[in-house]
Amino acid sequence: MRFQGAIFDVDGVLVDSLHSRTWREALRELMDTEWVGIHDRTSYSPKRFTQDVYQQVIAGRPRLAGARAALDYFGVHDADCRAERCGAGKQEHITKLIKLGQFTAFPDALRFVLNVTTIGIRVAAASSSKNADLLLQQVRLDTFAAEHHLDSPLIRPGLTLLGPLAADVSGG
Repeated sequence: MRFQGAIFDVDGVLVDSLHSRTWREALRELMDTEWVGIHDRTSYSPKRFTQDVYQQVIAGRPRLAGARAALDYFGVHDADCRAERCGAGKQEHITKLIKLGQFTAFPDALRFVLNVTTIGIRVAAASSSKNADLLLQQVRLDTFAAEHHLDSPLIRPGLTLLGPLAADVSGG
């Protein structure tokens, strides 16, 4: 039996997720600016927003639900009313970081995509993340191949991770 295709999630599989960092940055920024008046009436502090809190409270939830969960966790009054702003702040941070290239693509995943595509296995991306397409456009396979001395008939100048995909059904 021969594989005919491979489907990859984007966040956490092809690239390291920025979500924990951007949730922390968004909430810290809001508490230091727009929400400074309520900060003292919450249990929030930058030190309390740990990776464990992210994993247990926010990870895997859609943006608005994650924002509500974080705000509830830290005892933010009117969490339902504030969740949209918190989620929008997180999205602003993640978009900025992606455009600046401040994320990591997993080298083994990129090598695997190149290798299986080269031998004729079709590759697709499937992600519920709204950020998946932007991430795929930012990962430069031509640069990666040059840096890692990889030779592939697929490599051409300007090739991004979106290039070798037979399909991309991402973008929640």
